Amino acid sequence: MIDINLMRREKGRRETAPRRARRPGVSFKVPFNVATLFIVVIVLLLVVVLGGIYLSQSSTIQGLNRSIRTAEAERTRLQDKINLIEDLKQREARLKVKFGVIANLDRNRFSEARLLEEISKSLPEYCWVTALSESPGAVSLEGSAFSNMTVAEFMDRLSSSAMFQNVELSGTERQATEGKQTIKFVLSANTVAASTSSAETAPTGPGAPAKGGN
Repeated sequence: MIDINLMRREKGRRETAPRRARRPGVSFKVPFNVATLFIVVIVLLLVVVLGGIYLSQSSTIQGLNRSIRTAEAERTRLQDKINLIEDLKQREARLKVKFGVIANLDRNRFSEARLLEEISKSLPEYCWVTALSESPGAVSLEGSAFSNMTVAEFMDRLSSSAMFQNVELSGTERQATEGKQTIKFVLSANTVAASTSSAETAPTGPGAPAKGGN
């Protein structure tokens, strides 16, 4: 009689049966949801926008750099002319200063000459000026005389001059000069511009030319 061992086949059936039970149907799982997709799209849009801005700014910066290089090249080409112009400006400024100094010296020289001339013409006899100091619009005189009357006469003559105004006596002091008693005096006065004094001292007598007449 022949014996057939069916235990192994039955055991295999038992092992394969559960596998068949695990496949009731086909299922599909989406790897990401709609929110994730939206975030990815937003990120891509931001990358594109930022990339466009970067490219635009880079192009603008490159254009500015080219303009700067062009301007620097032009400035280098014109540097010699610029240096020449600056040198001419400096020379012009120095000449203006020199001309101003010369003009002031001429004015001061003329003014001082007129001042000394007026003082000399106004000095009475036995009266001397020993010191003179001048400031803009004012003058101070120191001198000696034999009497107060002589000092008063000197003040009257200065006051009658068109070049002096507000002549005042600052002080007097008796002193001995070469064994003689003299009066030391100090005067102060305001000075008038030479052009004004010249106009005021113009001749007005019968022989003077008439103003605006035929």
